[in-house]
Amino acid sequence: MRVEGMDCASCVGKIETALARMVGVSDARINFTAETLELTLASGVPTQLGDIEKTIKSLGFGVSDVRRHDGSDTGAVSVPATSIQNRRWWQTKKGKHVIGLGVLMASAYAMTLLLPLYGEWIFAAAVIAGVTPFARKAFALARSGSPFSIETLMSVAAIGALFIGEAEEAAAVVFLFSVGELLESVAAGRARAGIKALASLVPKTAVLLDPNGGQRTVPAAS
Repeated sequence: MRVEGMDCASCVGKIETALARMVGVSDARINFTAETLELTLASGVPTQLGDIEKTIKSLGFGVSDVRRHDGSDTGAVSVPATSIQNRRWWQTKKGKHVIGLGVLMASAYAMTLLLPLYGEWIFAAAVIAGVTPFARKAFALARSGSPFSIETLMSVAAIGALFIGEAEEAAAVVFLFSVGELLESVAAGRARAGIKALASLVPKTAVLLDPNGGQRTVPAAS
């Protein structure tokens, strides 16, 4: 299957840790560059492909192109989904999140100049809106065996700042962290695009010389 949204190598570890705790799942192998996941699912266990997809999505990653193999290519089942690779950064979920937080931050600063009391409330709203996705992901990671993730630390810092009355600082922390996540995602996407462009230059066929001096064209992978 294809796993979308992995920005760094630590994402691989988070997914593998979660899958290792699922009954009947073994030999989970993730290719970070190709964004693919291969695993072995034992027969006769309660865990189904849908459960694996649900677990991965709960960690904040996308799943598409799910295929089941019975040891051969015959009978493979594919469930295609729309890829996010061709989207611009502002069209992605992280991009929209950053834009929304930016609007809330700008509104809060403007309101602080006009009505300081209400400005604090808008900052608090920005914190809640911004930290909710990270807190949800941190909770899912904790349940799957990764309690001390960066999402957990950031959520604790932002919520703690909010409780001590520093809503503006908490909003800034959430916004900057979101921007960092977005930049990391964009950089990872460009790196993958470069690798795939380079791989596309590899010849699909090769000329094979036989002992009699003849030539024949064969697939390069053979």
